[in-house]
Amino acid sequence: MIETPTIWRLERSDVVLGLVEGGRKERMKEEERARRRRWHQNNERNVVGNPITSVVIGTLAEIAMCRLFGLTWSREGFYGPDSKEEVESRARRVPGQGPDLGINIKDHKKQDRPYVLSHVDPDKFWSVKIVGWIWAVEAYPYWKESEYYEDGICFVPPERTRDLQSLVDLLDSGNIKWQGQSREWPKWNYDRIKQSPSTNYVER
Repeated sequence: MIETPTIWRLERSDVVLGLVEGGRKERMKEEERARRRRWHQNNERNVVGNPITSVVIGTLAEIAMCRLFGLTWSREGFYGPDSKEEVESRARRVPGQGPDLGINIKDHKKQDRPYVLSHVDPDKFWSVKIVGWIWAVEAYPYWKESEYYEDGICFVPPERTRDLQSLVDLLDSGNIKWQGQSREWPKWNYDRIKQSPSTNYVER
């Protein structure tokens, strides 16, 4: 049985692998980051003050997830699944970002996949806390407008995720696709919030 949550301590080789691959992904993401550059720089470096960026933390969490569940890490960067089995990983820098699992419009195209939430302390990044998981489609009740995501974003509280053993059972069954009804991503006027940002919005 796998306890929920589970702390996975990465081997030294996995830490090195995550740092190298995370650096590669960071360079890839830099090409896409122009619109959100100011927020990323303030949030990751100036406020948190730690060079272990969200991309590196996400890479380490992918490795920890794959080691825990016996999955095959895909190493495909932003353009493919996090694991060959199409189980996705989402990491949050805690403290620094907030604990919730984020699902955006890119994930909407993969709404029938499991998403695993991990928390990583940037000062102890070799120790990954794997919190729980959900189907992407289950995130929709938590959709909200966002100044940073043109199509809005869903933030699922950790207490609303499923226990980790249920994902083990799902993987053992060989049936890892959502069998329920699909959902449409909400439509809203991004130009309105871009021109008049909300005063109470907090990136979590």
